[in-house]
Amino acid sequence: MKKQEFLHESFLVTLAIKAIDAIVEIAIGIVFFFVNPNYVNNFINSIIQVDVSDDPVTLASGYFSQLLSHLNFSANLKFFVVFYLLSHGIAKLLVVIFLWMKKLWAYPVGIVLFFFFIVYQIYRYSIGHSMWMIVLTIFDLIIIYLTWVEYNRIKYSSN
Repeated sequence: MKKQEFLHESFLVTLAIKAIDAIVEIAIGIVFFFVNPNYVNNFINSIIQVDVSDDPVTLASGYFSQLLSHLNFSANLKFFVVFYLLSHGIAKLLVVIFLWMKKLWAYPVGIVLFFFFIVYQIYRYSIGHSMWMIVLTIFDLIIIYLTWVEYNRIKYSSN
């Protein structure tokens, strides 16, 4: 397979992954909209109790128990989670749809959007040091590169 074909196929795969991610974010945002904060807190407490009672000495058990014990799902946090997931998911899904439709203007918009995701993920990493933020950042860097390559391929093939 030629390099150009490989990059094009990789671009399509990353778009599919981003679309699935966006749909999941939107679905979770909708679910959280209807969930009572007290229910979430009770659910978290039940997870902590079950996890600790199963094997209190495991590293994972202690880590997740400590992490979840600091989470207090308030009405303000609920609003933030719903707003963040819905806005992030909808923006991402719209960009992916327009990229799939090969709308030329969507490529630079997508690159800028993914760049802002990276900035936010680095900020979140600086607060919580979650390796998940590093993984998402690397994935978004790959998407930015592939989007740039695809943009140039389409732009120059139409001339």
